[in-house]
Amino acid sequence: MIPISYILTPLAGAIIGYITNDMAIRMLFHPYEAKYLFGFKIPFTPGLIPKEKDRMAESIAQMISEKLMTEEVLRENLLSEDVIDKIGNTLSDFLTNLQNDQDSIHQKASSFLGEEEMAGIEQRTIDSITDVVSEKLTNNGLDQQIADMAIGCFRQNANFIESIYISAKGKSLSQQIAETVSDLLTVHARPLAYDMIKTTIGDFLNTPVSGLLANKQEQLDAFKNAAIRLYRNTITEKLPKMMETINVQQMVENKIKEMDVKEMEDLIFGIMDKELKAIVWLGALLGFLMGFVTLGLNQIA
Repeated sequence: MIPISYILTPLAGAIIGYITNDMAIRMLFHPYEAKYLFGFKIPFTPGLIPKEKDRMAESIAQMISEKLMTEEVLRENLLSEDVIDKIGNTLSDFLTNLQNDQDSIHQKASSFLGEEEMAGIEQRTIDSITDVVSEKLTNNGLDQQIADMAIGCFRQNANFIESIYISAKGKSLSQQIAETVSDLLTVHARPLAYDMIKTTIGDFLNTPVSGLLANKQEQLDAFKNAAIRLYRNTITEKLPKMMETINVQQMVENKIKEMDVKEMEDLIFGIMDKELKAIVWLGALLGFLMGFVTLGLNQIA
């Protein structure tokens, strides 16, 4: 009959190995805070990771910024053919969707900006253009130009009438017409310009997006190519400055320091759950084997 010690010793070794490794892994995180007994801090509290969290954050952030998220690595990946192809395909899909979009320009813009904001932009645009046009109509010598053109046409048929008018009014017919036109423009230029511009912009905004882009394939292809060139140039020329502005090391370090220890534990166990369980069971296996070693040593002794 096999002695009971031949069974209990390896089994005890396996249990001890399992428990020891499981406790060692859990003690990486637990307890989250230092524990005290009679005013003295209990050893191994808090757990290793909560205790060294800030130092680990600095080390991890430095490793990521110097080895993983370097300027060269980012440039190589951001300018890879695969990324460029994906950007080109995304732009092509976007432009194709616009070519088939039956929504009006107003509807499309409102979906991004909101109806109220779009209405405000439309009104401000109409007012601004109206101000410019009415200013040009009333303060650009247009009244005198119109008068001169009218008199030029008139003189071809009735030169003597102007001399009669000058003797009666004391000023040239051209001057009188210019003053009349100026008065009319002052009163009516802005309302007329406003109505015309409002109608023109309204017609434009009510145009379907597909109609705006109809027969514009060459221009759309040029736009896509220009956008890709802009992306390439931006990454090539601005990436160093972007890296300095972002400061990957500081960003990663701050993010790790802000993380709750429980959140870090869930993250690590979520990533390495199988591996950590394997370590626990490996401890059980080694304990089991050490049980046989102990039996052998006892037999020798």
